[in-house]
Amino acid sequence: MSAGEMTSLLLLILTALGAASLCGCTQAVVEENHALREQGVALCRAGKVKEAAALFNNKLAVDDKSADAHYGLATVYSAEFEEDKAIAEYDRAIELNPRLEEAYNDRGNEYLAKDLYDQAIADYTKAIGLGPQHYVHWYGRSCAYRKKGELARARMDATEAISRAPKYAPLYLCRARAEQGLNLSKEAQADLGIALSLPASSVYEFNTIAGYLWDVGNPSLAIKQYDKVIELEPKDHEAYSARSDCYKAMGDLAKARADLNLAARYAPEPDW
Repeated sequence: MSAGEMTSLLLLILTALGAASLCGCTQAVVEENHALREQGVALCRAGKVKEAAALFNNKLAVDDKSADAHYGLATVYSAEFEEDKAIAEYDRAIELNPRLEEAYNDRGNEYLAKDLYDQAIADYTKAIGLGPQHYVHWYGRSCAYRKKGELARARMDATEAISRAPKYAPLYLCRARAEQGLNLSKEAQADLGIALSLPASSVYEFNTIAGYLWDVGNPSLAIKQYDKVIELEPKDHEAYSARSDCYKAMGDLAKARADLNLAARYAPEPDW
């Protein structure tokens, strides 16, 4: 075996070993770190942001080279709308584990929130390269392309996402928005019909459908979706505010005012 062949073999082995080889961890430690990350992210999604932050910071206090803990802390900052801090933690996680697929995707989300479309597209593209089977990367890149004005590419990526998750309504609305921009009104209407026919169950799905319906000038149907959001999250002040706008557009000022009052009641106190 030549020296070149030996080098190629070693590179292949290192690639196969992935993150565990890069950080010198045993498989048990890798699994422990993944479990920590999942625990913290679950806390964050449940609204227990301080508990999640404490979990990740405690881990980093004893092991600053835990890519999973840096990734988890980034999700905490993301939940608090601290985009720059989130990006810095995603940077560190990727530095420690360059194959951490979800870190590229989620950093792309932060860039998208900051209207940095080229950076977002680059990160989603990297995530697609690492996990092309996951619809969420195609979904994110479609949104970035659409906001950048590259509507044909946005439509193609939305179609790729749909092929991987054909029962997820927001993907059809993502494609419909691109189709609207391309003056493909029949196609956009067809995608809306599919989205409304699919079973939705999450606040995100109902909010996405409601937002699209509002944008295309159908507040009456949007109200039905916001009703479902409020049924799941009775103290969601943003849902009451959005539904108030719908009632106002329909001329029902009494219900609009009632929803505004509820939005004010449930709005969080300013953290000054």
